[in-house]
Amino acid sequence: MLKQRLGGLYPREVADDVRRLISRQRSEDEPPPAVLDVGTGSGLWAIDMARQYPNAEIIGMDIVPANSNHEIPPNCNFECDDANLGFGHYHGCFDLVHARAVATGITNYPEFLKDVWNILRPGGLFLAIEGNMGLFSKDFEPITTTDENHPVCSSMAKPS
Repeated sequence: MLKQRLGGLYPREVADDVRRLISRQRSEDEPPPAVLDVGTGSGLWAIDMARQYPNAEIIGMDIVPANSNHEIPPNCNFECDDANLGFGHYHGCFDLVHARAVATGITNYPEFLKDVWNILRPGGLFLAIEGNMGLFSKDFEPITTTDENHPVCSSMAKPS
């Protein structure tokens, strides 16, 4: 559903930039385009990117192994690693870094952003996509979980 809403594997607004970045002609001494998917989960985004860009090296990274029923293209690899430990071993390795729905798992987001900056190649692009974590009623009305009289407490009661 998110893929449909975005218009593809990434937002329409950056589609031309992503295509240009990954499909750019490179000299023989340049490494192939490389993409890192942080928090890859099932690995489907990385697999789809590898299929769409067979000339690129795609790495899906998560703290647990990717669990996919799909055939994994030869240009797609998966690594178990914790983004909270930094990316020092990847300095300047990626043209594109993709992170979707990872904010709740990142313990220090400013440090994470510095790490991402350091692993991007010159001209690289970072795509961060997060959702709205609010609660909504069956009619899609926001549900407030904080009582104004108790600013340090959040609660929610189910009507009986």
